[in-house]
Amino acid sequence: MSCGEAEEIEPHVTSTEGVEITLDWTYGNSEEAALLNIDLDIAIYRENNKILSSTNTQSFEKIEFSNAWDDGTYQIRVYPYAIAGEVNYRLKVASNQDNTNWAFNGLFLKEDQGLEQIFYLKKEGEQYRITY
Repeated sequence: MSCGEAEEIEPHVTSTEGVEITLDWTYGNSEEAALLNIDLDIAIYRENNKILSSTNTQSFEKIEFSNAWDDGTYQIRVYPYAIAGEVNYRLKVASNQDNTNWAFNGLFLKEDQGLEQIFYLKKEGEQYRITY
């Protein structure tokens, strides 16, 4: 698996309403080609228990992470469900309240099928910090 580089627009995201976690990717010359040939998924875990996931097969992935969840550290797992070749992806965590966000650009190779990239989301009140 090839790692990308974090593009820290903000070192943290602040929101009283929670955050939106999105995953999109590029493959071929169009969004249609990306969605037909690649299927990446995301899930959020707390203490090895899956609590939220997005496993769409015909669209990019999105999870609404409400501020109602307890403070603590969560894992965001990005994994290739089906990939036809090298795929560039972007994981973005954005405030549901304002324009602050954090994005990570990464890469999966065809042989990475079955592997995952893990990110850590630490929630402290209205503050969300993301590390990997």
